[in-house]
Amino acid sequence: MLLLTVGFVVLPPLLPHAPGGTWFATESGIARAAAAGFVAAWISPESQPASLSEVVEYWAGFHVTKALLAAFLLGAGVGALQHTRSRSARTLHGTVVGFSVVALMANVQGASAPLASLASMLPSREAGGKNTQVLASMHAALTSPAPAWPRPLRALVEDFATYHWVLAGVGAAVATGLLYTAVRAIRQRQHFALLLHTGCVVALLLIVAANVATALEPVPALTAFLGGWS
Repeated sequence: MLLLTVGFVVLPPLLPHAPGGTWFATESGIARAAAAGFVAAWISPESQPASLSEVVEYWAGFHVTKALLAAFLLGAGVGALQHTRSRSARTLHGTVVGFSVVALMANVQGASAPLASLASMLPSREAGGKNTQVLASMHAALTSPAPAWPRPLRALVEDFATYHWVLAGVGAAVATGLLYTAVRAIRQRQHFALLLHTGCVVALLLIVAANVATALEPVPALTAFLGGWS
């Protein structure tokens, strides 16, 4: 488990290169490349020019790698939890399981909608420059009817909706699994575990509801997000 945990942190940034040959060694490098890509997309007749496609594909691969490692870590944590009787060890393994579930959810979401995920990494409005102007223009364009949206904006809205649909689906799946473990806790009279799992299920259902609402009507949430640059 220790090796998997270290690998989860260390390995994804060491992906050799993006499909186009660029290596984004740091998160700030990815953010800069994303910013340049969004600017290029806005002024390009293509919905996703090569400069943006490259970083999007890299970011998707980054999240796929982290999702796989999180899944392996989750499996190892669950296996260790089932074969451990020590309270301290069960607490440790339970923490690993909880971390793995959250990491798996986040990275499945990022891998499924990498364009929307990259948008969340863009520099703040204080950074100024063309990126701020482009995002402010996107915000203004969202006030027009959908058929009038430029293709890059339409692609971002669609990916933004996917981003929230995926989290809603993954959250519902995790909530279902926790309901199963809550039933087991009832049978085994594990009151603390029952309380913990029930609380997590309620929290997840609230997250699912919020994300379904946003996925059904992505424009208001995206408009609010882009409003920070207007």
